[in-house]
Amino acid sequence: MNESPLWEISPGESEAAYAAFIAYRDKAPGERSCAKVGQDLCKSRTLLTGWCAKFRWRLRCQAWDEEVQRQIDATHLKALVESAKRKRQLGTILQNKVMLALAKLDPEKMTVKEILEMVQVGVELENEGLGMPSKTTGVTISSGPAPNISTIKLYDSSVNLDAV
Repeated sequence: MNESPLWEISPGESEAAYAAFIAYRDKAPGERSCAKVGQDLCKSRTLLTGWCAKFRWRLRCQAWDEEVQRQIDATHLKALVESAKRKRQLGTILQNKVMLALAKLDPEKMTVKEILEMVQVGVELENEGLGMPSKTTGVTISSGPAPNISTIKLYDSSVNLDAV
């Protein structure tokens, strides 16, 4: 059997009592009171207190608040998933643009420092993509006089600067 949500009209609840419940329910949780609703609707506090007890307004409001929060959470989760998807797409687009730009670079016109920085970033990105620590330990970049490319020693002998 499919039961109605608690915040819908209860069996035996009049339209006037339900309208008062809606006014009560739609107040902020910390602002709900029969006295305030009574003032808003020009109804006696005694009448509203009776309806509140008889038709379980507090319980129904708790169910309402939980449903509202569930919907807020679902909307937030959907937005997070969409944001992550957009970031991945943007990352792919940017990486493709960078790869095209890198292919056009002339290594003969690059400084040793620029080449080493590219190697370092490349190793870090590759390691990150493999789920490995991305901190590079084998490349040192100094601000001193530029050494000849043939004198640079890398701890990782698999890195070939001629291929960069």
